[in-house]
Amino acid sequence: MKHLKKKYWLAVKVLIVVIVLVAVKFAMHIYGYEYIELTSLFSAVVGGAIFLIGFILAGTMADYKESEKIPSEISSSLENILQEGIFAKSTKPKFDLESHKKRLLEIVVSFRDDLKTVGRRKKTIDSVAKLTDSTIEMDNLGISPNYVSRIKTEQANITKHVLRAFQIKETSFIPAAYAIVEVMSAFMIIGLMLLKLEPFITSLILLSIVVYIFLYMIFFIKDLDDPFEQGGYADVDMFLIDNFENKVKTL
Repeated sequence: MKHLKKKYWLAVKVLIVVIVLVAVKFAMHIYGYEYIELTSLFSAVVGGAIFLIGFILAGTMADYKESEKIPSEISSSLENILQEGIFAKSTKPKFDLESHKKRLLEIVVSFRDDLKTVGRRKKTIDSVAKLTDSTIEMDNLGISPNYVSRIKTEQANITKHVLRAFQIKETSFIPAAYAIVEVMSAFMIIGLMLLKLEPFITSLILLSIVVYIFLYMIFFIKDLDDPFEQGGYADVDMFLIDNFENKVKTL
């Protein structure tokens, strides 16, 4: 039910806006406020707006596809670091596995909290840096440098992917392109409201279809531009990181 609501909620929200505009269009037709005749210029405006939407969608989709990989990459590195800690505990019982697990959990919690905020200092990098304490402890206990080196490598990988996630979240794809699409869409909607087309039902159908598609795509692309905003229409699923967190807590 949750996934169904998430799938269709944007469509329903846009449909409500379209219904309101159709009602306004009907009232304008009754009182004779339709002044514009259908010309090739109007078609050119619609075509230009479609081109810009396709351009923005292609750019945001590239970041979205990359962002889909980030949770699995981070989860994989965390899992490998956890296994190295378990191995260290099995060979050197003095190794503090509980503190090692707490450091890993702190990374998960910090990462989730940082993704909920915009424009402030991120805590996740500091949490990742604390894994150095585990490598120092392993080194002092005489554990093979190969295992210590693996943790450092995975630590660097986590830092890289976390920073990339923050970059994607904080960066909007060409804000000026969004602005021109919104302006063109606004002019197009106004034009459709004032468009005089017979029979009138054709005008209503044209208004409904064009406005619905444009508004849907604008809202969808804006949500797609921040794939780490949980609860959105196109958010990246963090279930792998959640699964890792549950695993560590029950270990």
